[in-house]
Amino acid sequence: MPNQREIARILGVHQTTVSLALRGDRSVSAEMTAKVRETAERLGYRPSAYVNALMARIRAGKKPPEMGGIAVVVRERTPAEWHGMESYRICRAGIEERAAELGYRAEVFFVDEGEPASGTAASPGPAGVAGAVGARPAPGRRAADSATGAPYTRVRARDLDRVLQARGIQGVVLAPPYRGNTSLPLRWERYACVGIGHGWEPQQLDRVANDHAQNVLLAFDELARLGRRRIGMVLDPDNATRRGLKWLAGFLEAQYRLPRSRRIPFLPATSSRGQAARLAAFSAWRNTHRPDAILSLTGREQVILDNAGLRTPDDILHACLVRQRNSPLPGVDERNEIIGAAAVELVASQIARNELGIPRHPRLTLIDGRWVEGGGQ
Repeated sequence: MPNQREIARILGVHQTTVSLALRGDRSVSAEMTAKVRETAERLGYRPSAYVNALMARIRAGKKPPEMGGIAVVVRERTPAEWHGMESYRICRAGIEERAAELGYRAEVFFVDEGEPASGTAASPGPAGVAGAVGARPAPGRRAADSATGAPYTRVRARDLDRVLQARGIQGVVLAPPYRGNTSLPLRWERYACVGIGHGWEPQQLDRVANDHAQNVLLAFDELARLGRRRIGMVLDPDNATRRGLKWLAGFLEAQYRLPRSRRIPFLPATSSRGQAARLAAFSAWRNTHRPDAILSLTGREQVILDNAGLRTPDDILHACLVRQRNSPLPGVDERNEIIGAAAVELVASQIARNELGIPRHPRLTLIDGRWVEGGGQ
């Protein structure tokens, strides 16, 4: 669908010039105005009346009205599983807060493939919300997560486009997790679209993601500030090689900056191995390389340190790259609320520019984390 940015590219001018010319602003010459309008007509450009009205309100200093809905689409996870992940809950909160600030409402949709299980449709709760604990709502019906109370809609993939249209959805945010890289049967030209993270690979969208490599470098700098000179990392091989996850890249860069005598290889720690096998692998790695600090993702490796009789931080300092908010360990807060907010801002800007569908040249926005000391902060 043609938009102002495409017209500006063809004419070799700034998008602002196109916008002013289409409004008949006197700051644009009559010759340029004629060129802009001729090009717009030739391309079949049609301005959005809704956006025009919105911009008029904003220029007049008035609060924008509700501008429609933004869908947060989740796949490969049940509502209970997804809301059980702290990072996803925080990201959702960031999405909802920023959407409300910009005049949108955010709705979460859990997509599956099959028919609802027999006899699992939930009973309507207050205001038509299905709220029976442990029940599964019928497709297309609003429900609430039994643990958090967070509202959502469950919908079949083949029905998603129809439901989004019925709800007045203008923008779509494809939410993590990073597995399940499958396509959706949407008419993408109807929506402004942004992905969070690196999943959903068949949809080459603008994306917002954590800057994993920079977060590892941040952690190295902070541990060095605390006097640690031999820093290792324990990482599941899947998290070292999966598309878009750059923790290993950041670790290798940090190690490359060190003298050879202080470089330590990362320890592949497969969670499927038994506790005894993981402890034996860790002990052999530690005895060989003598780290005085280790990085892990969420801190689950603390059990191994405890079983090895190591005190934290006296014997070895343990820090997290994906620190949970109630963790006693120091580490990196990924600022997932900022990730969610940035995704909404991208969607809103696409809607305002009438840029719908899959972009020709997808862009990636990376968000740095921040260091947090231990103690449940």
